[in-house]
Amino acid sequence: CSQPYVRSEEIEPQLAAKIKQVTITKEVGELIKEMLKNGFVEEQSFRDTSIGNLNRQLGQIQARLDNLLNLRIDGEITPDLYQEKFNDLEKEKSSILEKVNAHQNANSKWFEQADQFLNIASEADKLFLGAKPETKAEILSFVCSNLVLKDRLVDCDYKIPFSYLVNLDQASHLAPQC
Repeated sequence: CSQPYVRSEEIEPQLAAKIKQVTITKEVGELIKEMLKNGFVEEQSFRDTSIGNLNRQLGQIQARLDNLLNLRIDGEITPDLYQEKFNDLEKEKSSILEKVNAHQNANSKWFEQADQFLNIASEADKLFLGAKPETKAEILSFVCSNLVLKDRLVDCDYKIPFSYLVNLDQASHLAPQC
């Protein structure tokens, strides 16, 4: 490593400045919450439609399983054919149940991530400045990737969605002022 030693007192203000770039105002936070609510309504509609379609498919598979059992009981199909068709339908049923679970889990993950983003973005600079080193490291790892020190200067790539906040802030400085 050819970089000279740099004291933490020199790096911390630079890190704080990086975090400040992703801190949002209360007004922006409210705007994002409103957008999230609208997105959540669309997500709910998509999820409910998808789960409804999957449940209809489950109903059709169950009807086919019932019909298959009746054919076997009546002796119209062999035990081997019954077992083969039964296994196929059970695989299909399991696949659909996995899709239903995936829709339900994605919904809760989406909300948790959005909530965590808003909590950090609205208080990032305050959280960072008053935090212990371990907490600062957590905040940095949540917000940044590829954190580097070169020529005594800190640089990083912002993770999505924090990169949007930085780009939004930079674009607002380029916009003509009214």
